Amino acid sequence: MKRVLKSMVFCFLITVLGCEKEIEEGVMKSDLSKDVEMVTDYGTIILRLSDETPIHRNNFIKLVNAKYYDSITFHRVKEDYFIQAGNPTTKPGKTFNANRDPEVGYTIEAEFRPNLFHKRGALAAARLVVNTNPKRNSSGLEFSIIQKGTYIDSTLAIDLERLNKNIAHNNVINDPRHKEFFNNYMELTKKLGPLKDEEVSPEDMALYENL
Repeated sequence: MKRVLKSMVFCFLITVLGCEKEIEEGVMKSDLSKDVEMVTDYGTIILRLSDETPIHRNNFIKLVNAKYYDSITFHRVKEDYFIQAGNPTTKPGKTFNANRDPEVGYTIEAEFRPNLFHKRGALAAARLVVNTNPKRNSSGLEFSIIQKGTYIDSTLAIDLERLNKNIAHNNVINDPRHKEFFNNYMELTKKLGPLKDEEVSPEDMALYENL
C-alpha cells in the first residue's frame, strides 16, 4: 500500500511539473503569476499586467524574457502626461530614430476594456495615429506609463471633446465613400512634403486643394 501511495505521489509530481510549459512562444505558464520589476536610474517600478488583456500581457512578457527592454531608455517624456519607451534605437550607443522602429510591421490587436483606462500609474501600449492605423492596433514594442493626475470636470470635458472629434474623424476617413479621396490626399501630401512651395507643380497644387 505504501509503495502504491508513493508511486501515485510521484506521478502527481510529474504531472504538475509537466504543466510548466510554454503557453505561446517565449511565455511560460508560470510567468502569468509574476509581476515585472523595472529598475531605472530613478528607482524601481513594479508592473502588474492585466489578465483582461492577454494579448498585450503575453507580448510584454515575451519581450521581457527576451531581454528586449534591457538598458533601453525612455525616449519620450511629457511632464504630468506620460513617459514612453520601447524604441530599439534608444539603447546605449544608438541615436533615437523613429523611422528605424520595427513597430511598423508589428502591431497587436486592440483590447479595449470599459473598466481599464489611462489613470495615473497605468501601463499602456503605444499606438500609431488613427490616420494610418484605423483599427487602432497597439505597437508591438513601445509602451508608456501614465503620469497624468486626477481629472476635474473642466479637464475631463476638454478631453471628452477631443476624443469625440477623433472618433468622428476616424469614422469619416474610413467611410468607403471617402476612403479613396483620403488615400489620394495622404499620398500627395507625402509626395509634396519634402518640396519647397516653388517646386510644386501647378497641377499638383490644384489637385491638393481639390482633395
